[in-house]
Amino acid sequence: MPSLLLLGTVAGSLNDVMYASIATNTDTMRSRSKFVQDGVMNSKLLTCVEEPRDYTCIEATGLIPNDYGELVGFHLVHSLEFSQLPVFRNNGVERANMSVCAFFRQKTTTLVECYCRGYFDFQSTNDMLNNISLHTVSTQWLSIARYVECAQMKKLVWWIRVRTGRDSFASSSQSSSSTSSGGIPAIRQPARPRTQAGARCRVCNRGFGGILRSTPKVCACCDEWVCKRCCVKKQVCVVSSHNRSKVNDKKLIFCAQCVAEGAKSDAALIVREESLGHYSSDASTISSSTHRTTINE
Repeated sequence: MPSLLLLGTVAGSLNDVMYASIATNTDTMRSRSKFVQDGVMNSKLLTCVEEPRDYTCIEATGLIPNDYGELVGFHLVHSLEFSQLPVFRNNGVERANMSVCAFFRQKTTTLVECYCRGYFDFQSTNDMLNNISLHTVSTQWLSIARYVECAQMKKLVWWIRVRTGRDSFASSSQSSSSTSSGGIPAIRQPARPRTQAGARCRVCNRGFGGILRSTPKVCACCDEWVCKRCCVKKQVCVVSSHNRSKVNDKKLIFCAQCVAEGAKSDAALIVREESLGHYSSDASTISSSTHRTTINE
């Protein structure tokens, strides 16, 4: 039976790695896959180079103390029979089985140690197809290196919803922002004139008046004016409000202060708030996904 082993470290904190690992709903799973580019898709592939397979699995993610009292993160995935979801063999899709365990430990203040082990039953005697499938899984595992960056993105998304009251970045009627396709807001224009006296950057407190001064931007998180020197563009991935199977990504403008505050936010507290239903939706513990390999021209 094919198996994989992954060992290594990821720069960041254990809480951030676990926050990126957990997916409490379909939207979160799709947004994470879009951001870390792990190769997991469930619709509209460009080119298929392997026989399609799907998985029906139960997942568990959490933190437990070891014998020495230090917290260890775990992420378990195990195939199971689900009577309500039959095998789609008549449509050319084979159902594969897998059993995967991943453990994460804070090695230093800036490094997280990773251990992953998995066993896969691809239900095929074709060695070439099995090797391609195993390569696809290994590509997915290597995306763990972007989990901390993904956690930072999820924190910014959470803070936008907390501070603006918008769910999935849907603009309210009182908001001065315009909205692009997929529910992601376009870069907003200030509600007041750009050259209004007294307007200052939230971070450096510089004014925007004068011919040689830079034009102000608006932070997507705090809705405050910010100058060009004190803002940064960050990639954000959200599920389209018009098509739930589509994930849109866009770079939004954030002030340096909101980025720093988001990075310092405790991921464990955010997960706790989300589990209470604050700015998040409930989800089933059973997930189904399709792994396919695509070729980018």
